[in-house]
Amino acid sequence: MKGMFKRALAGVAAAALAATGLALAAGSASAAPTESITIVNSQTGSTYSAYRFAEFGNYQATDTHINTVDVTTNTDVLVKVTDAVKAAGVTVEAPYTTNPAALVATFDDATLRKFADAFVFDGLHADGTVQGTDGQDVTIDGLEQGWYLVHDSQGKTMMVTSTIDGYQTMTINGLQETLGRIVAKSNTPTKPVKTADEVNQALGVGSTVHYTVKWDLPNVAGYDPATVTYILRDKPSKGLTVAKSDVKIYVADKNGTLASTTEGFGWLPADVKVTEITLDGSKFGGFTDSNATMVGDGQKTFTIDLSDWIKADANAKYAGATLYVRYGATINGDVQSNPTVTNEADVTQAPDEEFTGDTTTTVKIGKFEFTKYGVDADAAKLVGATFKVWAGTEAGADDAALKFTKSAVSAGADGQYVYDADNATAGASAEIKSGADGKVVVNGLPAGDYTVKETIPAPGYATQFMPTFTVTVKADGTWELKSADTFGLATGTTTDIRVKNVKLITQLPMTGAAGTALFTVLGLLIAGAGALVYMKSRNVKHALRG
Repeated sequence: MKGMFKRALAGVAAAALAATGLALAAGSASAAPTESITIVNSQTGSTYSAYRFAEFGNYQATDTHINTVDVTTNTDVLVKVTDAVKAAGVTVEAPYTTNPAALVATFDDATLRKFADAFVFDGLHADGTVQGTDGQDVTIDGLEQGWYLVHDSQGKTMMVTSTIDGYQTMTINGLQETLGRIVAKSNTPTKPVKTADEVNQALGVGSTVHYTVKWDLPNVAGYDPATVTYILRDKPSKGLTVAKSDVKIYVADKNGTLASTTEGFGWLPADVKVTEITLDGSKFGGFTDSNATMVGDGQKTFTIDLSDWIKADANAKYAGATLYVRYGATINGDVQSNPTVTNEADVTQAPDEEFTGDTTTTVKIGKFEFTKYGVDADAAKLVGATFKVWAGTEAGADDAALKFTKSAVSAGADGQYVYDADNATAGASAEIKSGADGKVVVNGLPAGDYTVKETIPAPGYATQFMPTFTVTVKADGTWELKSADTFGLATGTTTDIRVKNVKLITQLPMTGAAGTALFTVLGLLIAGAGALVYMKSRNVKHALRG
């Protein structure tokens, strides 16, 4: 009889197992009980007890993924499985009379929930138990491979498979499930994981940070729909702008058409496919302006209300599946001198409860700065020198120079600037000046090379010895002098660049290219003087002969 019940669980077999938190898998029996079941998001006060009602055999797999399996009812619970099947409203007929678990593998979502709810555990000894710990993952070890009912002492009964011989996944109802893993039914959502594609880069004003928030969907089967609330909240820091139209939601789905090979979906794991979820615009909160954008301030949040979607019968199969929220946030001028922007996310069932900020992602903001100094009384700092900046390693045309606004950090005084990527901010200018402390600080620049050219010296300083030099903003947010000017006026190491102005040629540095330049100039002057003397001498001789 056992060979009759091979099930290809990617198809009709095990239809909608996930509706009750089920994650059906398969494998051959192990000589020793070494398999396990992990309960994700367990709850304090709950005891989770696992009862094996079926075992697997003759499973077929590809690499670490199981494709098909034979299902055999555990004879110790055959009567209880049969009774639960009947209580679910299903007639048990041949060939299932001696193997009702194989019949269970054909149930739809609703019938699976009825079966799990109807199963009576009285008189049975659990194969393993574990105590819940608030919001933590807990594991029942020492199990035989097979199909289990896991009873929560404070909740509903869930269906799940154990881990199996090192295999990792199995396809169920179009979903690729992880073996030996079930999300507990609870009123405490699982914590999201948030990442940013650009976390290892330094970004600037106008750059886009691409965020991904992912978490396991809860199992809400058996709960009163009126009590189910499930909301993602996200808190962008000051310096980030999020557009509602950029927020996309996806659920992991074996039959999905979107994968890492799809253009724009390189952020997905290679073995995951997803289907996009479309929500009514009213399910998005916090986007209050006319452009449906949110300008972060580190306090406000935007929300995505998934309550109606998650409790819809058609979506019950996604219990325990991974949900992804993907969006881009643009760095704006409010970043000022902040070295980073941050973004926090949590999931709540009470939208007005305190924001926990369970997951915080930090992205670096690029900048560079240098100290301007002169000679004599200005040897420590020099105020009022004017510069322009170009992207790249050469100074270009004036209309190609980058634009900046004065930073609020310096109360609008010279010295502190923020990159204006759109060249649209009132008061933006290509000219930046050294401040009262001699500093020139340029914030909000993405990683790359920037050429700085002094265009107007401080009053009283020579116009023929103004430096042009290149600075590199690095991916880690630091900066360094890439190439100095001919006169050697720009010097320094990482994050400590000093730029000198002189009044006289004799005040130029006497080493390197600058020294060579000075001696070249002196040589030319001497040569010129010699030529003048020679010409005068020839003129005198010519006059005497005449």
